Amino acid sequence: MPKPVSPNGTTKQMKSITRYDAFDKGDIVLLPFPFTNLKTTKRRPGLVISPKVFNKSGDSTILLMTSNVATMPKEGDVLVSQFKSAGLPKPTLVRMKFVTIANALILKKIGRLPAADMKRVKAQVMRFFGMSD
Repeated sequence: MPKPVSPNGTTKQMKSITRYDAFDKGDIVLLPFPFTNLKTTKRRPGLVISPKVFNKSGDSTILLMTSNVATMPKEGDVLVSQFKSAGLPKPTLVRMKFVTIANALILKKIGRLPAADMKRVKAQVMRFFGMSD
């Protein structure tokens, strides 16, 4: 069943389960992550990479996370080495697919990426965009 669309072409706002004032860099959240065609979403975990000061504006920038670790690796993938302590049920990859989304669309906070994994993700983001030393 297609989502209702307003006259200006935008889909109507989804209701969030829980409301948070602001997420912080390193938080793992559950959200309706959009496919690259922007026509479909899939409920999945994501890693908040924007700082809390930005997220307080009502939006957060998030990296896609996937438990489909057996697929062909993509440029920039980072395997979460401490997935259980991060609140994830199974091995998970952080993938270099970014979205900036309204905090109201985030369903809940799942956990937090451990510092060692966050350091690896940060280094990979810098390499991915050609900004490493």
